This record gives sequence, C-alpha cells and structure tokens, in this order.
Amino acid sequence: MDQKIIICLVRPASKDLVDQTMENWIRDFGNNLDFLLERFTKAKSEIRIVSDKDRNKSEMWKNAAGYLVLVADTFLKNKEYSEFLTAVYTVLKPDKGGQPRALNKLLRIDLSKIPREAEPGFIHHLPAYDFFQQAEASEGKVILVPAMSGYWPKFLDLVTDLDITLQQYYSDEKDKKERDVLVYLAATAADQELNRDIIKRELLVHGYRVYPDIELNFPVSELRSYVQKYVDQSNLSIHLLGDHYGLDHPGAQTDITELQLQYVTEYIEALESDSALSLKSHLQRFIWLPPDMKPADERQDQLISQLRRDIEKLHR
Repeated sequence: MDQKIIICLVRPASKDLVDQTMENWIRDFGNNLDFLLERFTKAKSEIRIVSDKDRNKSEMWKNAAGYLVLVADTFLKNKEYSEFLTAVYTVLKPDKGGQPRALNKLLRIDLSKIPREAEPGFIHHLPAYDFFQQAEASEGKVILVPAMSGYWPKFLDLVTDLDITLQQYYSDEKDKKERDVLVYLAATAADQELNRDIIKRELLVHGYRVYPDIELNFPVSELRSYVQKYVDQSNLSIHLLGDHYGLDHPGAQTDITELQLQYVTEYIEALESDSALSLKSHLQRFIWLPPDMKPADERQDQLISQLRRDIEKLHR
C-alpha cells in the first residue's frame, strides 16, 4: 500500500459525554493505534478523529479505509451522535441487496457494557472490541485504565483485523478471490472465547480469511442462511466446545454454539446426499473438546454425549 491509510475514529462532540479524562484517553488510544498500525502494515496511516459536529463535512470522513466507532451506553442515548452513526452507515451501505460494506469497514470500540435494546439496528452486528474493565466494588461502574499497555492484546486483535480490512480495501477484487482461503471459526460460549481469539489471530496472521467477521445477532431464520452461506465458501469449519453451555440465542431455545453445529451438519448432510455437490465442496470440519472436559451443566453434558454417540454419522 503506497497511499496513506485513513482511519476515522468516530466519537461524540458533546462535552457532557466526553470530559477531560475521556479526551486524554481518546488521544492516547489514537496515538497507540497509529503507532501499531504503521508498524503492522508497513504503510503510512492517519487516524482522523471525527464527531457528530462534522456530519456535514463529508470530505473528512466519507472515503476512509476504515471506521472505529466509540460506543458507550451514554453515547448511544445522545441523539446527535446516534444520528451521525446512522449517517455514516447509510453512506457506506449498498443501495440494494448483499451484506453492507459498512459491516466490513466499521468496527466498534466498546467503552462500557451496552444493553442490546440501546443499540441502533446495525450497531449490534459490528465486530466489537472491549476497551474497558469493570471496576471492583464500584456498583457496576466502568473504569478506563489510563495505561494503554493494559489493552495490548485487544490492540493486537484490532490491528490484525484492520489489516485484513485494508488488504481487502486496496486489493484488486479478482486477485483477492483467487488467493482467499476461508475458514469458518464458529462463535463460542463465553468460556471458549479466549481460545477462539487465539486461533483467529493465528489464522489471520497466516493469511486466511476468517468468518464470522461480524456479531451473529441475527434472528434465527437469518442466522441459518448466514452460516450456510459462509460455510459454502469455506475450506474448513472449526467448532470449539468447553465445559459451559452458552446463553440461548434470541428467538431460540439453543445457544449459538449448538445452532452453528446444527446448521453445518445440515449443510454437510445435504452435500453428502448429492454426489455432484459433494465433489464441488472441499469443506472439512474440526470439533474440538478440552481433553479434561467436565461439563458444568446438564445441557452441555447432553450436547457432548450426543456428539459422541453420533460420531460415526458426522461426515467430513
């Protein structure tokens, strides 16, 4: 990449929302991101801070390579800021059909826990990076750790994902399609999220594209089509199961881990029933369990027991 990479860091303008401590934190976040991005991508970058007061200055933000949206529960209650986020999303999304490009170029930086009902519709699909820590003995209040070194693992995840986004942004579409190898790394229950992050980072560093690349906050009817669409393009699907069963997915009585297992199994069974289709797909899958696994609840115990009973039926 010879040209300068512009990344917009989107924040609220209101002084009621951003005090001096937060101002300093945002400045340090931008400086650290700029440093890591240039080291990682070997390209000149510019972190451009924009706010809702720049809504009519589209030349500042319209054609950036990526957008990092600062999100907190208080920010999303602000009408001007929420409207600005919607305006950015509207500019990026296609006129009709397909997954919006906005979902590839927009990443959210969470500065607090966000109630789902407080999120604008498109926000809850964006890849999220938690840059906050829950303060002990603070009645649920959030603290932002002043030392950015406390966030290095999250910075590395963020910069790795940004690098993939930038490669897609600057590369020729035909060439990209020829060299991409896709892996479907299934979303997991909370106890396996760290392991998933480690595997995802390793795959990305070695040049694989990894899905899902957005949060799977879809209705069940849409979730099935999303999973099977990307499994259809993938060479490998990986499913991590641990000791805990996750939270039921909205609209289902099943957690996200089991739903993805179910949809991939249905997809593979459809392939295996049609020899012509089967020959066209190179998909293989891993189902990984900890060697010292001790299911902590009945539903997880039932899921693991069923997988072990049905192991001979699990094609590929």
